[in-house]
Amino acid sequence: MSANLFFRLFLPFVFGNFLGSFYRSVNAVLAPDIVAELSLSAEDIGLLTSVFFLVYAGIQIPLGMALDRFGARRVSSFLYLIAGLSALVLAETSDYPTMLVARAAMGLGISVAFMGALKAVVDWVPREKLPITNSWIMMMGGAGVMAATLPLEYMLLLTDWRGIFFWLAIVTFVTVAALYFLPPEKPRPAEAAKVSAFKGVIQVFTNSDFLRMVPLGSSAQGVNMAMSSLWAGPWLRDVSGLSREGAAAVLFGMATTVTISAFTIGPIAAFLARFGIPLTRTSSAGIAGFIIFEILIVANVPVSPWLLWLPYAFFATAPTLVYSVFAESFPSHMTGRVNTAYNFTTFTFVFIVQWFIGAVIDLWPPVAEGQFAPEGYRWGLGIIVGVQICAFIWMSVSSRAQAKAQATS
Repeated sequence: MSANLFFRLFLPFVFGNFLGSFYRSVNAVLAPDIVAELSLSAEDIGLLTSVFFLVYAGIQIPLGMALDRFGARRVSSFLYLIAGLSALVLAETSDYPTMLVARAAMGLGISVAFMGALKAVVDWVPREKLPITNSWIMMMGGAGVMAATLPLEYMLLLTDWRGIFFWLAIVTFVTVAALYFLPPEKPRPAEAAKVSAFKGVIQVFTNSDFLRMVPLGSSAQGVNMAMSSLWAGPWLRDVSGLSREGAAAVLFGMATTVTISAFTIGPIAAFLARFGIPLTRTSSAGIAGFIIFEILIVANVPVSPWLLWLPYAFFATAPTLVYSVFAESFPSHMTGRVNTAYNFTTFTFVFIVQWFIGAVIDLWPPVAEGQFAPEGYRWGLGIIVGVQICAFIWMSVSSRAQAKAQATS
């Protein structure tokens, strides 16, 4: 990638993904302040956080069509403008229904963060370099999560949660200008016009590779986002017994680990591919490691939280390899629809997990004001881990069936 292209294309989109990850994760630290000021229940804060992901998921299919049709530059700058305006509303309102609407609109605006970056690099970067380039994008996403942990806790010494959303809006408006004016336009390929929007979506959701991998990838990536963007912080305080500062430190360590893992997972996958190990197997093995550490966390193994949550964070990036798996199965003019279809299933799962865990927690009476029962956390996540294990079994069985069918044909 030339220096000019790096500055005009890569920097605006990777910073946009950094910003999107910050938006998604900010409530993990701000939740106690919002709960205290507005006297919210666990289900209330769960819904306020998860409605972001519900809208994020719901817009993914039309977003993919828009990215393939109009390009990442125009779509991204328009949607980030909505995100910035939503952050301003959150900074000013105390009305819970209005906050729900603003948080939902924020999900609409940030829905393009990762997908717009992926679409931009697919348009300009050779296919063989995509796993490494995607790793860079994910690394910046991890940096956004890092910024929403301990650094955000320190920012709260200078302002309150409303001030955080105000300055987040200002930074977002600057990003809008950079995304609109800097990136080059990619001419739309002639093949794209031959595939109708509806037919393209049907092709994605009926593809055997997609159907085999999406339950496992979406459930694993979804639960990680649901935990890192909300429930990991309260879990560390209410279940592990850490102070607010201690929980923020572990969250920062997790985000740092995710960033390192995201930077290395693409090169590792590319290296293993040289020895005939496909991306599907590499991503599945990583997700298996992720599930193992989830089980240890649910079991509340009596060791330091650092020894559980950092390995959990390291394996949490494995589901992102599924984007590269799908890139190998579909032509380039359909990558927007493929990636957003995967995102649709993933963020639908995020919404379900965040709301479901909050609902399960509320089945137990609060331990104290703003502090919830550890049993609720463990039961909520434990049920979700069971769903992931079922998805892993489905992937394994369907992969063997496909291999057998190919061998006999």
